Amino acid sequence: MKGAFWLLLVLLCPSLALACDGQLCMSMQERQNKVVLVAQNSGTAPVTVKVEAQFSGLKAEPAIPLLAQLGPRESRAVAIFTKLGPWKLRYWYNWARGSASAVHDDSVLYRLPWLKGRFRVLQGWGGRFSHQELHSLYALDIAMPEGTPIVAARAGRVVAMRMDSTRGCDSRRCIQDANYLVLEQEDGTLAEYFHLQANSARVALEQWVLAGQVIGAAGNTGFSTEPHLHFVVKTANQDGEPQSLPVNFDTKEEGPRRGLMAGHLYQAPAQTQLARQP
Repeated sequence: MKGAFWLLLVLLCPSLALACDGQLCMSMQERQNKVVLVAQNSGTAPVTVKVEAQFSGLKAEPAIPLLAQLGPRESRAVAIFTKLGPWKLRYWYNWARGSASAVHDDSVLYRLPWLKGRFRVLQGWGGRFSHQELHSLYALDIAMPEGTPIVAARAGRVVAMRMDSTRGCDSRRCIQDANYLVLEQEDGTLAEYFHLQANSARVALEQWVLAGQVIGAAGNTGFSTEPHLHFVVKTANQDGEPQSLPVNFDTKEEGPRRGLMAGHLYQAPAQTQLARQP
């Protein structure tokens, strides 16, 4: 996400300036001969933030631009500037959920993220309608009736969720209105389940969820042309932006395969025992 664009020129005495964007806040604090940038993650998901700046009369440590990773509810200084005389500082940032140091385990075989039934893939990897950007390149949209039970495609911990929206439309003006669940998986990557039905969560924040466990229900909230599930695995990249990742699925029709094909129908095969909590 693009952070707040703060222009800060401190010549008098402001000791604290705060900019918040979602679960991440950045503040600039004066401490004697130092100017400190403090990042605060108020969420239960880890975040990665890239900070850039223009400044004069200051010496930066570490060097700018910088990449910082914060754990759940962590707050800490990410940059310290030493005053060399009269000074000016302008900074800006990008941030994304997830850790830029997370490495996806490509040996993992994901189960299909619904309990039962055979459903059609509306849009696959690189779909022309809305899967052309880094955050969505490896996303899948699967058509299914509202209320279809959604399961965890892989075990993980619930680190973000929204379930209070009843609004959906086929326009980008509804893009912020989707209900969703985000699970942090064992390798630090994030699995996102979007457009869920209002108040359908069967899990709670910070709960560990097993692969195949019901977590919610399909819906039609947010930017959505018809009831469907949007599923994607992500991490944060070195630019502080969300980066989608390719994964392998187990299917009844085609066995293990890399991704799912647009227009094809898929059904989950009989599942093995659910993964245990680590």
